[in-house]
Amino acid sequence: MKSFKPVVYCLLFCITSVSAQESALKAEYEMVLRFSGTVVYSGTLLLNPGASLFTFKPLPLQEADREEEEESGRSEMHLLDTMAAYIHINRSQNLLQDIKKSLYTKEIVMVKEPIPHQEWILEEGFKIIGKLTCKKAVTSFRGRKYTVWYCPDLPYGFGPWKLNGLPGLIVEATEEEGQVGFYLKQLTSPFRVTLLPPDQGNCKMMSYAEYRKKLQREEAEFQQRILSRLGREMNASISVKRDDIERE
Repeated sequence: MKSFKPVVYCLLFCITSVSAQESALKAEYEMVLRFSGTVVYSGTLLLNPGASLFTFKPLPLQEADREEEEESGRSEMHLLDTMAAYIHINRSQNLLQDIKKSLYTKEIVMVKEPIPHQEWILEEGFKIIGKLTCKKAVTSFRGRKYTVWYCPDLPYGFGPWKLNGLPGLIVEATEEEGQVGFYLKQLTSPFRVTLLPPDQGNCKMMSYAEYRKKLQREEAEFQQRILSRLGREMNASISVKRDDIERE
């Protein structure tokens, strides 16, 4: 992934939107993804009882695309997604909207789906995070198992990224393999700003199922392009390992 550049044409907010709402609270998170490399993002969650908007972007001066070659002749190319993006959830419409960017074509799409249901198991015990008293819960979601700490004193059923559905704000969330983490850094309440759903702009819209099929097709096309450049005389094989928060 190339260095971050704001995607203005897909992130425009329409002030005249009839769905406009006012946020009640702002929660700022550190978002850490540890895949082929480690990328740290700053995330901001604006929310009220009925809607949330989570935006995130990579912190500056981070690892860019790189290519490694081993003595065996095996070559690895690492592409890191450093695009700023957002996820909007509207409970009254049962709608989640998510901006996605293809690593292969650089196309930007808007994925729309019903708010994903997460089966939470509430566990015993509590943890003090900052000045917040938090309770523990676990869930499995799209191929990963998460342990989270949520604060019942903040009665908003939202959290960073797509995590939602608990009786309190999610303050901390970690994935069992250590590849994904969200950590609350600051709360601002009240925080009265307009909370708007994403403008469709020029983005192509699709369902989550359509998006997953698009990923598979692009990966196959990417492999074929690389093989065609190498030429028939080379005995080579190409495999693609895509690291993603969502595995399925």
